[in-house]
Amino acid sequence: MLLLSLFAPPSVVSLRSTEQLNRIANRAIKVGRHQDALKCYETALTSGSDPCRTPLLHALHLQRMQRPSAQVRAAFSQGAFIDRGNPRLLAELLIAWGLFESKQAEMGRAVRLLRRAVHLDASKSDVLRWRMFRTALDAQQRGDRERAGARAPPRVAATMEAEAPPAIAVRRPPVRYTVPIQNLGWRGRPERGEDPAKWYDAQGVREGPPRNYWRQSLDERTHRAEMRVIDVLVGGGSGDELREACEDLEYRMGIKAPQRHRKLLGPWAPLATSGARIATAGDGGGLRAPALVSVRRDGAARTYENRYGEFDANLDAGEAVAFELRDCEGRTAVTVEAAAADNERRLVVGADAAEWSADGSITYLSDYLLIQRRDRDDGETPRDVWVRVVDGDPSAPVYPY
Repeated sequence: MLLLSLFAPPSVVSLRSTEQLNRIANRAIKVGRHQDALKCYETALTSGSDPCRTPLLHALHLQRMQRPSAQVRAAFSQGAFIDRGNPRLLAELLIAWGLFESKQAEMGRAVRLLRRAVHLDASKSDVLRWRMFRTALDAQQRGDRERAGARAPPRVAATMEAEAPPAIAVRRPPVRYTVPIQNLGWRGRPERGEDPAKWYDAQGVREGPPRNYWRQSLDERTHRAEMRVIDVLVGGGSGDELREACEDLEYRMGIKAPQRHRKLLGPWAPLATSGARIATAGDGGGLRAPALVSVRRDGAARTYENRYGEFDANLDAGEAVAFELRDCEGRTAVTVEAAAADNERRLVVGADAAEWSADGSITYLSDYLLIQRRDRDDGETPRDVWVRVVDGDPSAPVYPY
């Protein structure tokens, strides 16, 4: 690299420190060597070491070089994926991305990015008080309210207008613990007459937290975050609240091929389509959904075992997968599709009597939820939200902690 020979001794060529590469790039920018600075940032991004602030610096440098907006936007998007594990860095990048979008007259997108940044780092909240963003935020909230009743498909909207619409009772999924045989423990819950200074388990007071408590508490935090999406939906939350609840999860999904992942298999119930609620709250915290879709292998089952139990194996590209729909009146329809290596849109269930579309790209998949996005002409990305169906009384308690 020409830049390295001009601004650093030869030994720097072999260095893989992103901090050093960022410093060299900064020196190059000061003397007008923008292309050499870009090479430094690109090398730092592919070095495999801690990226530091490189994703943000890279995107800002492309903006400085007046590259096409699509290229700058792609750099910000890549940076958001790289920084997703560091809330502080991600918040900085999202603010810079939002400011870029505002210069492109994409105020709706800019406000969504800034709100996400403030959610990650509350110290950045002043940016939403700027006049141009306050105006866009007010317009966005008005639009959410106006669209709230217009997104549901006509067939679903007609059933929601009835006093007692037919629906299938669905239980909220309880916590799925990574170590299923562990002895669960918790700090005392005052609302249940327990001493908050003591630890408890099913047998009563114990001397301290149980083994694997760190794993138990992580499982419970994950479950709470995903149940928040359901709470927003059935509680009548706004479109912004649903978007934020979904984005909290989408930014953390690590599954590379969700349409072939084992967690796609099993029964699901739709809760929202195109961002509009189609499920309602049921008795005792349960849910009422208009249909169920069971996803299964069309051939023989394949499983694998590890120390935590036996699980379905991932699907192979091209493997036949059956999608069986059952609506609230007992009608069924089955469609067989090939498991896809990509994450493209597809219609998976259809019939004259009843149909259900699951054609968005999957942005989140877990033991509890499946979230998809659909492209819209106005640039928004409404969510389809599905919940995994589990056996048991729909009104049975969900939160054991």
